[in-house]
Amino acid sequence: MKKIIFNKFKSLNKKQKRTIIGLSIFILLFIFLLIQNINFTGKFISSGSSIQSTINEIRMLKKDLHNKMLKYNKIKDKEKLYSNNKNDFMILTENMNINEIIQQKMETNATNSKVTLNSIGNIERNKINTTLSSGNLNISCKGSIKNMTNFISKIYTIKPKMYLTNSSLTASMENQKKNVRFTAGLKFYIINKAIKTNSTDSPL
Repeated sequence: MKKIIFNKFKSLNKKQKRTIIGLSIFILLFIFLLIQNINFTGKFISSGSSIQSTINEIRMLKKDLHNKMLKYNKIKDKEKLYSNNKNDFMILTENMNINEIIQQKMETNATNSKVTLNSIGNIERNKINTTLSSGNLNISCKGSIKNMTNFISKIYTIKPKMYLTNSSLTASMENQKKNVRFTAGLKFYIINKAIKTNSTDSPL
């Protein structure tokens, strides 16, 4: 069979021989490229799956980073709020006697305003969260309208910042003097643990 094919090929003219040789080379080259393309396609499909997995991981990392940045920004906002308004709060320290401190502030205000402080109740603390609580107390005092007005206005300058609740002002006649009696609830806020404001750490 090989001898017959060889004899046939030998009997062909030069142009025919060149054509057959060219076609043979083309067919071999086509087969080689086809095999290479099959290998490349398999690798591409495999790498495509790996790329998609990497993309999904990047998306998860971006989402996690976004959530961490939100938490970090909330902390920084709280720190900024505290830093700008820390004088409005009472910062609780070890062995601090809140009743004594507030009572002294009220007595000083009453003396300077020339009103009589009849009573000042003990402070009732109400927890708001792990960091913040409120202090509540009742006061009662009497004096002239002018002096009482001065006393009330100075309450708003006391630190920690005081808020009036359930206040009342009534006329009082004692020893032919026209006085007024002032009763009110006072509220202020207490920081149970100071917030650090010098932190420069980021969540990364």
